[in-house]
Amino acid sequence: MKILVSLLILTSSLTAVAQKQVKVPILKSKLVSQVWRSDYNLFSDEKRLEYHIFSREEDEYFPWGNSVEFTDSTFSTSYSASCGNDCFISVLGSYKFIASNRIEVFVETITRNGMCMDKSESPKKKFGTYEIIEEENRHLIKKVTP
Repeated sequence: MKILVSLLILTSSLTAVAQKQVKVPILKSKLVSQVWRSDYNLFSDEKRLEYHIFSREEDEYFPWGNSVEFTDSTFSTSYSASCGNDCFISVLGSYKFIASNRIEVFVETITRNGMCMDKSESPKKKFGTYEIIEEENRHLIKKVTP
């Protein structure tokens, strides 16, 4: 009888712990499924509160502008311009889901090449928590905590 009670207590405590873990959200599979375009170079400015990402057009031959690619736990951004004369920024970092639509972002490096006013930097710090909101043809990435 004591063994049965002990097993019940152990099983219920393991179930309670397992429920506290964040399950891999469906949104993650969407993020890693493609290279995204963005309205601004993601996470290149710690003070910026919002970004939009959207799918690249399938027939887009020259994808000029900002883009971002997510892997299972990292991201990398880039910028390209048709003229070749601009400030080219790329950001490398990592992220983790802390809820079904919230991520914590950690930025390793922000590289700036070309005609840039600011120099490259290696912040190596958390840039904040962001909520990802699915909209009609894009996703809003909104900062919720510093």
